[in-house]
Amino acid sequence: QVFFLQFPTALLCGEIRKAYVEFCNVSAVALCGLRVASTHPDFFTFGSQSTAPFTPPSPDSAENCSAYVTFPSPLQPGSMSSETLVSAPACSQPSRVTEIPIHGGTLQPGQSVRLPLWLRGPDQEGVHEINFLFYYENTEKGLKISHRVLRHTVFICASRSLSVQASACRSSASPHHSLDDKGSGGTLVFIDVENVNASESGVREFHIVQVSSSSQHWRLHKYINPCNNYDCRLSSRERAKLCFKAMRCKPHEGSDGVKEYTFADLNLGNERIMSSSTPCGDFFFSCRQSSVLEQVNSAPRNSRSQGSGHSDNTASDITNIAKKCNELDLNIIVIWKAYVVEDNKQLILEGQLHVALKTFGKEASSLIPKEETQEMMLLRFKSELPPPVILPYPELSQLIRTNLCYPETFTHHF
Repeated sequence: QVFFLQFPTALLCGEIRKAYVEFCNVSAVALCGLRVASTHPDFFTFGSQSTAPFTPPSPDSAENCSAYVTFPSPLQPGSMSSETLVSAPACSQPSRVTEIPIHGGTLQPGQSVRLPLWLRGPDQEGVHEINFLFYYENTEKGLKISHRVLRHTVFICASRSLSVQASACRSSASPHHSLDDKGSGGTLVFIDVENVNASESGVREFHIVQVSSSSQHWRLHKYINPCNNYDCRLSSRERAKLCFKAMRCKPHEGSDGVKEYTFADLNLGNERIMSSSTPCGDFFFSCRQSSVLEQVNSAPRNSRSQGSGHSDNTASDITNIAKKCNELDLNIIVIWKAYVVEDNKQLILEGQLHVALKTFGKEASSLIPKEETQEMMLLRFKSELPPPVILPYPELSQLIRTNLCYPETFTHHF
């Protein structure tokens, strides 16, 4: 039997909530191999036991505990980001199946185990039907029934919270003033955050407490805007514009070729949240896995193209070179707090939104547009896909950076 404790029915988009799940073995045999599959694998996480925050023994004592791991970190003028290197072996093989972390891996007859379960509100507003399939096996081998499954369905109503628009461009600063390890002038990251909540859920305002990044190649380096004493609070329909400087990471490669991600944290308050720990890092990786699964499922099969001539191959090579130079793998994590008034009491909700920057100069958003109904889709005529756009040669000039350096003073002999 599976019981959900303190399980919400409504969440803000991106809101983090800690619930509990209890597993009870009501059979006369020991059970093992407990796993769970879900239609929304990025909706929940059991967390990592090594990086999980302190979990109270009972849900009643966890009302005022933050879901994040925080440390006091007063802002200092000109402060840089704090970095953490994390290995992510699960990223290479996305899966919708999660192992349930029961101590010892076995549930004895009559035994019950209660585990913390972190939830994250879906990025798309509306009512979501989330299905769970719990799988378990008998410890005795050779029986006719080797395993059984248990199904659960929950409904979550997601309301709008914040809208995050982000883009990146190469810095035009002189290399003499700004150098990273590879001689590059760095990259400017612009983040536009807007409060799109309609206040029907009693949200008074949002407070952006931290902006973090995660990537194998890039990291947020320091603030440009806002200044250090800026308190980023947004009421309804208010907007904040943030600007950060990003730098390249030093190349890292874990043991056995395991991918390693650099998490960089820039807090906007007096507390720093470890974005690499549970639940922030877990939800980042699970959302990344879900996007990879969607790309694999939506990719056309047998999409092979054959060249028609030497000129086409040359144009394709130039286009590929330009795309390669414009590639950017930088993931932005915006962590916020929401102040909600409910029954004359103020509650503080927490959450995080993700934006994946993949290309220089191309804006990315945290909002997922609503899917159109089937009736509206039937009224549309399906048009053929336009031919791929070949990058014109003059546009390659933007890949070249030119800096004019001159002395501040010059003595002229008239």
